[in-house]
Amino acid sequence: MQVVLETSAGEIVIEVLKEKAPRTAAYFLGFVDRGDYDGATFYRSTRLSVPNGPRLIQGGLLGEALTGAASTSSSGAKVALLEEIETTAQTGLAHKYATVSLARDLVNTGFALPDFFVCLGDFPQLDFGGRKEPDDKGFPAFGKVVAAMDVVIRISEGETGGATPIEMLEGQILTKPVTISKAYRR
Repeated sequence: MQVVLETSAGEIVIEVLKEKAPRTAAYFLGFVDRGDYDGATFYRSTRLSVPNGPRLIQGGLLGEALTGAASTSSSGAKVALLEEIETTAQTGLAHKYATVSLARDLVNTGFALPDFFVCLGDFPQLDFGGRKEPDDKGFPAFGKVVAAMDVVIRISEGETGGATPIEMLEGQILTKPVTISKAYRR
C-alpha cells in the first residue's frame, strides 16, 4: 500500500508495510486519510550528533511547535499519540536507507508522535536496543520510500539555520521548511 506526499520539493512515494507494522501503519494512515498532513512540513534535517554521518529528515504535525512558528492551521484539538509501539525487533524492520519511521516523545511519555522521518543511511541506534532514553524500544519503523529519494536528499541538503525554542534541535531546523501540500493513499 502506497502513500504519496506532494511537497514543494517534489513528490515522494512511501510503501506502508501494514503487514509488518499494523498498529504503526494504521496510526500514520489515520493522519493521511483525515488530511492532517496536508499543509504540514518537513522542517528538520539532522545527522543525530554524528559528525559526517548520514542525515534523516523529519516532518509532520509538530513543525510549528518545534520551530516556535505561530500556528496557522491548528484547530487547538489534541492529537492522539500512539502509546504502544511496535519495535523493530517485533517487525523485523531496521532503520536503513529509505526507511520511514515515527518520531517519539523522548522527554515525557515515550509515546509515538504524529511526526515521521526518513533515513538517508543506516541508523542502528534507532532500532530496538540502540539507545536507552527513555527506554530501549527504539523507534517504530513502518515503511520505506520507494520513489523519489532524490527529493528526500534535496530536502536534507537544505540550510539548517531555522529558529527553534528547543536547544537540542538548534542547527537542525530547516531555514525554509518544505511544505507537504497533500498526502494521500495511491
